[in-house]
Amino acid sequence: MRGDIKPVEDQVLLNKARQHICERVTVRYSKFATSIAAGFAKSKPKVREAYLAIIRAYVTSTTPELLAGIAETELLQKVAEINGEIPEKRVKALLRYMDRLQWEQQIEPIVVTFDPSRKLLNLADRHLIFFLKYGSPIWPWELENGE
Repeated sequence: MRGDIKPVEDQVLLNKARQHICERVTVRYSKFATSIAAGFAKSKPKVREAYLAIIRAYVTSTTPELLAGIAETELLQKVAEINGEIPEKRVKALLRYMDRLQWEQQIEPIVVTFDPSRKLLNLADRHLIFFLKYGSPIWPWELENGE
């Protein structure tokens, strides 16, 4: 019944509602970021460092980029800007494990999915866009840098 929908004119109420929604999903997205950055149980520090850079590159992308999916080549550039010491070959290999890693880390719903045929990292959970816009995320790299 779209005809019954009325715009919210009370900006204070709207901001409180946004804040409440974001507070409810903060744990999910924090778990997503920290779990991906941790890698698999036997991941070495260099692999974890690469996963962290991939997630950082992803969540700092623009909304249009997230909606369209981020091409592997674009992601490689973003990761290189974050940490130029991470080999492209490693990033390419790790992208192919992104879905499995989320499954093993019990991230539900899956937030991102990699399409190897199109070489595209796609957003599977569009609520992330709302969270990025209205939430106050604290990401693992911010904690590590003392920000």
